[in-house]
Amino acid sequence: MPLAVTLITKAFTSNPDSVAITDSMGWAQYKSGNYAQAVTFLERAAKSSGNDVTINEHLGDAYWQAGRLRDARYAWRVASHAAEGDSAARLVDKIEIGLTTH
Repeated sequence: MPLAVTLITKAFTSNPDSVAITDSMGWAQYKSGNYAQAVTFLERAAKSSGNDVTINEHLGDAYWQAGRLRDARYAWRVASHAAEGDSAARLVDKIEIGLTTH
């Protein structure tokens, strides 16, 4: 994972206005266990992306791990409005029971 974080950090430094790269930066922080830092990047990405399913789901996951359970459910609800198929079912489960694994 450290190489991935290094590469994503380099991409973010080169293009800090990219919503996709900002989401990736947040998700890399999440996967590294840096939940507070993940929230910072993912909130920024979500503000720029509107109701993007993936970004809002990532934000909800980060909120949950940071102990912000109400915010997590809100982000998952935002994501669920545009979700379809497996994503929609997964989000319903998260809204109802939260995260059960990392």
